[in-house]
Amino acid sequence: MSSQKIDEIFDEIARFLSGNWAILGIGNRLRGDDAFGSIVAEKLKEKFKNSAFDEKIFDGASAPENYFGKLIKLNCERILVIDAIIFDAPAGELRIFSPENLSSPMMMTHGPSNFYMMQMALPKSSIKILAVAPKNLALGEPISGEIKSVSLRVVESLGRILENIV
Repeated sequence: MSSQKIDEIFDEIARFLSGNWAILGIGNRLRGDDAFGSIVAEKLKEKFKNSAFDEKIFDGASAPENYFGKLIKLNCERILVIDAIIFDAPAGELRIFSPENLSSPMMMTHGPSNFYMMQMALPKSSIKILAVAPKNLALGEPISGEIKSVSLRVVESLGRILENIV
């Protein structure tokens, strides 16, 4: 993926994360690259431990619906979901989706219900999904080198964005 496209993605995220926001990582660590969102959220949470952002970053793992109540209490205007989603792109490519763009149940590694449930639970929240195209979703497999590399880049880029939020 070109650095220009990556810059555009993170510029959009920087504009999106204004006002009252939260980040929710989703991923099953037992299914290879599906761990992407969970790992990114965990690393961001570590980076911003004991900061104002500590209570705005959640690792939803394979049960993100368990965090909907916390997101409702936070009264979030904007929620950035980080997840591995199957779409037509090489492994490791990043894209931004809105829940409306995810019409096919085959796209999501967790099924579409999580995003629809989130929209129903948080009807006033704007939701964006930062997605990576996975390489391997096999049960019992580790995260691939491509996706691990992208996850580190995402943590670094999101970290810079959050450090610049006043």
